[in-house]
Amino acid sequence: MSIPSELIQQARQTNLAEYLLNKGEPLVKQGERYIHKQHNSLIIKGNAYYWNSQDEHGNAVDFLMKQYGFDFERAISELTGFSKFSANIERGIRLNTKEFTPTFSFNDVSLSTDERRVMAYLKKTRGISSTIIMDFIKRKFLFQESKTHNALFAVYNENHSVVGVEVEGTLSQVKFKGLKKGSNHRYGFSVPMDGSNIKYVLFFESAVDLMSFIEIERLRCKPLTGCLLVSLAGLKQETLENTLHTLTNGAECVMCVDNDIAGQTFTKGLKTQMKSIVEHFPDKRYKDWNEQLKATKNM
Repeated sequence: MSIPSELIQQARQTNLAEYLLNKGEPLVKQGERYIHKQHNSLIIKGNAYYWNSQDEHGNAVDFLMKQYGFDFERAISELTGFSKFSANIERGIRLNTKEFTPTFSFNDVSLSTDERRVMAYLKKTRGISSTIIMDFIKRKFLFQESKTHNALFAVYNENHSVVGVEVEGTLSQVKFKGLKKGSNHRYGFSVPMDGSNIKYVLFFESAVDLMSFIEIERLRCKPLTGCLLVSLAGLKQETLENTLHTLTNGAECVMCVDNDIAGQTFTKGLKTQMKSIVEHFPDKRYKDWNEQLKATKNM
């Protein structure tokens, strides 16, 4: 599908710092530019970035493609969806970016009938019990991709249709983590726990962290009831807001994201926009829930 040049220009002119701050990236303002806290040679000004140590520079579209691994079409859709109606488009035409969003079909995903590679990875490398892994498989939350042997976490919408897949690589030498192309970013991998009345929505940065949290609570003999566990596949505010609006009715938002600068910055930003947010980070000794789980099991 051909993308109009006006839409491409709009995406390239997106204020990159505003976009990254909205996604929870830890940026520090210095005059008219921003510097990344974790990569002090990464400088962002307007729609441009300069990463001196990597000898890399470009516009907002270039950044999403090189640093986030987006393809061109997805980068355009993501950025125009963020800026919506840019003042840079002189015509002032209201552009509907949804028509350029790839359509996801779970039927196009090649699934394996043997999940042993995924089971071995999650159990031996991640410390998650066979009981939890098998429960996810039986509930059609977890699959194994036939060619890559990657772990696939099915993302369902409110109609219980699969609208995306979160991927976790299982090979030690080459690991991929993220959403499959075409996945609907408004939804995240979600697991409802016992009880039809959802009182709490717990947000994590990955499906593996979500599973790790369930395992930790199981080891503590603390049953999870009346809650929905959701992976943001990173720090996606769009996913969080749509989940609260679409899948729950007045449930309390609980942030279980990583115990690092990015996670804390993202949560802090949400608190300025939402009334009730509860923080439930991993133990301060650990970066994320899986790290805490492995430490608990002496892995």
